[in-house]
Amino acid sequence: MKEKHNENVVDLFFANSIDLLCVADKNGLFVKLNPEWEKTLGYSLKELEGKPYIDFVHPEDIEATNKATKQLINNQQVDNFINRYRHKNGKYHWIEWRSFPADNKIFASARDITEKVTIEKRLQESEERNRSITSLTTDFIYWMDINNKGEKTITYVSDNFETLTGIKPEKIRILTDRNKLIHPDDLQKITDFNNRVIHKGENYSIDCRAIVRDEIRWINILGKPVRDISTGRVTSYYGAVKDITDRKMTELKLRESETRYRALIEEQVDLVSRYLPDTTLTFVNDAYCKFYGQKREDLIGNSYLFLIAPEFRDLVKEETRTLAENKGSVVGEYVNLRHDGEKCWIQWSVQCITNENNEVTELQAVGRDVSKIKETQEKVKELLVLRQTILDTMTAGIAYVIDRKIQWTNRALCNMFELEPDEVIDHDTSILYKDLDDYNRVGAKAYPAIKRSEIYSEVLETRKKNGDILYIHLTGKAINPKNINEGSIWMLQDITESKKAEEVIKKLNADLEKKVKERTRELYAVNKELELLAYSVSHDLRAPLRHIDGFIKLLFSSIESPGATITGYYEKIIAASKRMSLMIDELLKFSRLGRKELKIVPVDIALLIKEIIEQSKPDFAERNIKWEIHKLPTIPGDMFLLKIAFENIISNSIKYTSKKQAAQIIIGVKPSSKEHVTIFVKDNGAGFDMSNSNKLFGIFQRLHNTSEFEGIGIGLANAKQIITKHRGTIEAESEINKGATFYITLPKK
Repeated sequence: MKEKHNENVVDLFFANSIDLLCVADKNGLFVKLNPEWEKTLGYSLKELEGKPYIDFVHPEDIEATNKATKQLINNQQVDNFINRYRHKNGKYHWIEWRSFPADNKIFASARDITEKVTIEKRLQESEERNRSITSLTTDFIYWMDINNKGEKTITYVSDNFETLTGIKPEKIRILTDRNKLIHPDDLQKITDFNNRVIHKGENYSIDCRAIVRDEIRWINILGKPVRDISTGRVTSYYGAVKDITDRKMTELKLRESETRYRALIEEQVDLVSRYLPDTTLTFVNDAYCKFYGQKREDLIGNSYLFLIAPEFRDLVKEETRTLAENKGSVVGEYVNLRHDGEKCWIQWSVQCITNENNEVTELQAVGRDVSKIKETQEKVKELLVLRQTILDTMTAGIAYVIDRKIQWTNRALCNMFELEPDEVIDHDTSILYKDLDDYNRVGAKAYPAIKRSEIYSEVLETRKKNGDILYIHLTGKAINPKNINEGSIWMLQDITESKKAEEVIKKLNADLEKKVKERTRELYAVNKELELLAYSVSHDLRAPLRHIDGFIKLLFSSIESPGATITGYYEKIIAASKRMSLMIDELLKFSRLGRKELKIVPVDIALLIKEIIEQSKPDFAERNIKWEIHKLPTIPGDMFLLKIAFENIISNSIKYTSKKQAAQIIIGVKPSSKEHVTIFVKDNGAGFDMSNSNKLFGIFQRLHNTSEFEGIGIGLANAKQIITKHRGTIEAESEINKGATFYITLPKK
């Protein structure tokens, strides 16, 4: 009964204790816990009992907890042990334990000291902050009392005073002229300080220079007045002094740096501005103000977005926000509004400015008007489109090549090889050759040539993508022969059809050559027959003519007294016989001229004409002929034959000017081509009707009666045959009774 009573008492004690009570076995499992555990950790007793208590311990406290457990297993009591247990919500509570072993179990009582630990930690942090603030903000402090007469007495100086000045604190209290510690130029600041703190009762601070150990140092003096409650008079004040020399020097350097920076920025022609991440301007230079036509005071403190074209404002605002978040930099181009309202492209380079905590405080932007550059770029784009359009309308393939790699090409080249542009551009030119042998051979010849500023040209046999034969005429030239790395331009013309036509022409030429040879043989045979005929005519006709001439003379001599009629008949028969004999001779000469081989030598036409005129003088000895001979050339030809041709033409002019009292013959050169020369012979003679000009160069063709002008009509035919034999031409123009002009055109080479 007594044991039962004791158990009830223990259970009652467990249930009502405000401490955390528990029993655990030596395997580290909770055996029994009181309800206070549920309040402290949030777990039910069922969730805790039978569980390893180490599972609820903070990971950082497990090692210490295991060490304490070993002590208990070894029958050692553990007092004032502190560790952290996990609450059901995931937070940890600080628990202070008192544990002892008994009957193979561990009995423990504990308290939740989380609030106590938190308060102590805050107090500790507060003390640390106060110590840090004091050490950072104050070198020494002092207390100044002011009596009714306004006399000031230092009643307290902290020990740091000696560290700063080298003067012991007790000596400052009896120092008669404390103002000697202040730089003379800053004494007025001390007077102002005393007036504001003592007489006006204000909290006041000044920066001034102190003379410490023969060295000038900058100090900050802070005064806080203390008033008499009953009278309101300042009876004392608290003073704090800090050495700020390093800060002042830094400020001066920063001020100098800022001055130099501003001077540099103001001299910039670029637009410079600084602004907050919300786009509020904090600085702009003169160039910025002038460009936008705004005053600096109207810009600072306002967003710059109104200077951006409406269509870009949301983009710029979002980019500014993102840039500030990422602490980066960016270069972008946006349309802005100039002072005259015109839109223009500005290229902005923006950089974030951060403080010592790497927080973005401002953004700095440098802008440049790139409108003209953009216009140029647009024009370049248009020109590139125009260039490509022009190239694509060309029937010849065009390729721009650098280091034997195709940079761009036109549609004609792709179509020529039945390739797509992406199969050509950025590919080696070897794709355009039949094989690598051709590729290497052309490269070895072409590139040395274009380096010498030459235009390389060659006809190549290659293949289309489908394997069909393709003949191209390849032409290339370096853009800059002095620097072949700038590339070269190549033109490819498809000459496949002309090649095929050339083969057909070659075959036709071969057939024609064969036919010509056959015709030549036939003509040779005909000429031989004609030559025999001419010989036969000359031989067979001469004998009858001689007989006619002889018998007519015998007949006439046998008549004793021939009358006028018979004598006239006789003379006409004799004249006709002589004329026929002359015609036979001239016909023989004409046939021989056609068979004569040319002996080409340089012929001085001026000298030739002079000789002809000299030899013809007996024919016009008693006549008045005015000769006008211009400068005449030297040309290649057969001297003998050319002399015959010009003799016939000049004798023609002499004959047909015979009825003119003042005859005139002009021989000169008419402007013609580079390959030919045209010599003319002009007279003022009888002329002829141009409607009969087709008979002019025919054999035995005459445009005038024999009774008017002698001749048999074969001289001009001889002249034409000779000129034609020299690969030349002869033409004439005339008007009746106004003379005639003959044009003889001959090759210069």
